[in-house]
Amino acid sequence: MSFVKYTAEDASWMRFADRRIFLGDVVDASNSTSMGVGLAHFGAGESMPWTPSYDEAVVVLDGEFTVERGAERVTAGPGEIIWLRPGPEVVYRAGPEPVTLAFATHPVWTSTDETAAAASVLQPVALAEVEGANR
Repeated sequence: MSFVKYTAEDASWMRFADRRIFLGDVVDASNSTSMGVGLAHFGAGESMPWTPSYDEAVVVLDGEFTVERGAERVTAGPGEIIWLRPGPEVVYRAGPEPVTLAFATHPVWTSTDETAAAASVLQPVALAEVEGANR
């Protein structure tokens, strides 16, 4: 099939550390060799330090979202896109309200050595936990 529709129910959800940050992959190494696509939910005010070793586009669906790298900072709202390249650590940060995002990475973000090294902070969770934490 050349077209596939995904929803939050199709995602493989993970929680970042003990925070109200959830990442849900729908396109990953199991169904793509070139890119990853998913959804993310950040609780109000939550932040996530991360070192991206891939190109990433983040589409803000709800809320206000900021990406910081040193003194550099960009904030986006609903319908806006943040693009970032691989590099040193960034901080992903939700604004004062919960944030919902869609993201795309090249290559698949979970297939990189850096992500594998950080896997201990990513714990599988059910969609019900994601929905309950972001009410």
